[in-house]
This record gives sequence, structure tokens and C-alpha cells, in this order.
Amino acid sequence: MATLRLAHSEQGAFILRLSSERGLQPGLYRQYFERLRNVIHFQNRALIVAAITRDELSTECDPDILIQAITGSVLVGTLMGFVPPPREAEAAARYCEHLVNQLLQGALPSHQPLPHAVSPDGRARA
Repeated sequence: MATLRLAHSEQGAFILRLSSERGLQPGLYRQYFERLRNVIHFQNRALIVAAITRDELSTECDPDILIQAITGSVLVGTLMGFVPPPREAEAAARYCEHLVNQLLQGALPSHQPLPHAVSPDGRARA
């Protein structure tokens, strides 16, 4: 929900626009992008690492990839109009919960390995 609120805020709209025009204003982009990354990425990464430590998520879970999947889905969904705005609190919360559950659950049956699975360092997994 924090990503959704940020995407719908004035600051979030500014950051999204700035990111699409970063080649024109690289200094300005770096200044504001760091705020976005700090809020979304590093704070949420700590939550995922804690969940892995508590065995709520697999030790195979890559916190950075999971955050990017959730954040990217919310940001693109917001830009494309798929995500209910935060003012529709119940619908927005249901959407976010369903999105996260789907990502955590995965789309493949649990007995089926991921095709061409690659480790975080880029090497193919056995």
C-alpha cells in the first residue's frame, strides 16, 4: 500500500515523471530517486529479510527481486489504471493483498521447478 500511496501522491507523480526524463536532468533524477529507493526498497527489504529469518519465506527468496516484482507491478498497474486509487481503501488493499499473495504463491505447481532457474549471481541452478 505504501508504494500505491506514493505512486498516487504528488511526490510520486513527480518522481515517475522525472525517472522517465532522467536523461534530460540526471542530477535532479539522482536526488529524488534516492528518496524513492530508500522508502520503497531498503525499508521493504528489511521486512523481507526478517520474514526469511522467521522461516515465513524460503531462504531461496531473493529480497531484491521480490521487492522489484511487487513495486514494479504496483507502479505499472497504477500508470495503466489497473490498480484502485488509495482513496478506494478497501479495493486498493484487496488488490495489494491479492498481488502479494500471487507473487509469493507463484504461478507454477509446487512440484514443478522453475524453467531455466538462475541464481542471483546469474549462473544456472542445478
